Amino acid sequence: MKIFISILLLLTVLASSQNPAYTQVPGRVCAQQVSATNLKQRGDVYDEDSDLDGIVDSFQDMTSSIIIRETSTLLDTGDVVHSIPAPGASCQGLTWDGTHLWVSDIAVDTIYKVSPVDGSILGSFASPGGSVEGLAWDGTYLWAAENGGGSASIDTIYQLDTTNGAIVHSFQSPGNWPHGITWDGTNMWINDFDTELIDKVDPSTGQVLASIPAPEDKSIGLTWDGRYLWSDDIETDLLYQIDTLDGTVIRTVPSPHYNARDLAWDGQYLWVLSWQAATIFQVDVGGNGMRIDVVSSSPTEYTSSQNRPNPFNPVTEIKYALPKDCQVKLEVYNLLGQKVATLVDREQKAGYKTATWDASSFPSGIYFYRLVAGDFTASRKMALLR
Repeated sequence: MKIFISILLLLTVLASSQNPAYTQVPGRVCAQQVSATNLKQRGDVYDEDSDLDGIVDSFQDMTSSIIIRETSTLLDTGDVVHSIPAPGASCQGLTWDGTHLWVSDIAVDTIYKVSPVDGSILGSFASPGGSVEGLAWDGTYLWAAENGGGSASIDTIYQLDTTNGAIVHSFQSPGNWPHGITWDGTNMWINDFDTELIDKVDPSTGQVLASIPAPEDKSIGLTWDGRYLWSDDIETDLLYQIDTLDGTVIRTVPSPHYNARDLAWDGQYLWVLSWQAATIFQVDVGGNGMRIDVVSSSPTEYTSSQNRPNPFNPVTEIKYALPKDCQVKLEVYNLLGQKVATLVDREQKAGYKTATWDASSFPSGIYFYRLVAGDFTASRKMALLR
């Protein structure tokens, strides 16, 4: 009997050694596995006829397409591929402008432009207001989250001209302790340490459009990878990839060093600023094998995604992609083919876009949204359930 048990244990050990969910990397064993078995996407979409009067009939006749992705296994790495020294000993904010890093130091109230190659300082200017604990780049200007006095202060988000640090625009932060901030191509996201919320904000007015919970109660940093948010936590020492719809944590990656303060995405790697180490780490967060395709920083074709959530009550988001600058119109219709809302009607730059529809004043039912962008036209249906 003892021999039988010994043989059984041996076979178990041998079998577990072949488990692809575990892999050895230098200095760490990564044991997290994410399965995409039976991952499905369902989309009700068609290329609309030019005659708007037939929109309802076309929707009733259309069929649904189902895409089933292959099962995949995700082994998060968190491997450091490069690192540079931070420009100061008390650095908090971090962002990427497509070529260089920008870093804020709260001890000297200075924002630095830094080389990602060796960390050399390429320029600097004085921070606006008090301590700047978060930075973001919108493609033209730098944004800085000022926190003058912890949860007791009223704080400001500044839009800055990087040539001289001049304030272009500003709005009051929705919370009293803004840390990480990031730009998704249309709106600002703000990680508030006091409320433990990540707020989606209209940068022109400061109005909160949506809020999702932070992944942990000590989350600080924030960045956008083209589809999802990334945050960190100074107690768990983990990096979190987050769904912007409801704050669901998609996956976690070990932080390269404890007490990470802010994050930046360069299109391939995640940069992590460690206060304790006074170092900025470039980290491989396991892009290969992700259960959802990684989106490039620049779309190559027009797309219109199914609104999320769907059904919804009363707010939903509509995402679409523009491969080039063009005139965009996004409208909502009821079952009678009557236009009930215009969400977008303006020229937009190329990139990934998100529009929000608040249907608080509309009755339950089926609605349709129609996107016209350049010579691309598409429509989808959605359900408002109260």
